[in-house]
Amino acid sequence: MPTQHKVLAGEGLSSIAFAHGIPATRIRDDPKNLALRRQRQEQLEILAPGDLLWIPDRDDSHEECGTDRHHRFCLQGVPVLFEVRLLDDGQPRAHEAFTFTAQGRQSEGVTDLDGWVRVRLMPDAREALLSLQEGRELYEVQIGHVDPVETPAGVIARLVNLGYLASLTAAPDDVSEAISLFQVEAGLPATGLADVPTQEALVSRYAS
Repeated sequence: MPTQHKVLAGEGLSSIAFAHGIPATRIRDDPKNLALRRQRQEQLEILAPGDLLWIPDRDDSHEECGTDRHHRFCLQGVPVLFEVRLLDDGQPRAHEAFTFTAQGRQSEGVTDLDGWVRVRLMPDAREALLSLQEGRELYEVQIGHVDPVETPAGVIARLVNLGYLASLTAAPDDVSEAISLFQVEAGLPATGLADVPTQEALVSRYAS
């Protein structure tokens, strides 16, 4: 029987689906989640604490396999792609070697021309460590802790991570000023209000 799940801080669609042992697409496309999907502008991966998400029944299908062979089964949507962009005074940090450690597993690579770090993680990863400059720069990364962009907390988090705000607890006047600055750079009217065009621009710039 379908159950209802109350989203906790740090949870996203992929981590919830992984915990229940079902593909994230089954939860996303369930008709009972249509209203929430519309509320979250179709971006159900990013959820807010307190959101109510319907979890459909798990499909416990069976596969016939020969006992004299090795078989490999993969859960759909596992692992998931994690992306974070590195900027320096607004400019991408391209060709930057990095080491990304999560759940005891290390991924090494180089940022692309736009400064993106892209790694594959298990959906239940919550924290990671990003190492740059052969360990001279270390950053603790909180995974899944950015709220949907249509919430005030989601707007502020993106402004902080993009360098327009210094703190998640910034004063309202500072938030409005940061929004205006972002709007000017995005070619939008500088209203200082997080309207729908501004939210969409933040999603495009932040890539989530």
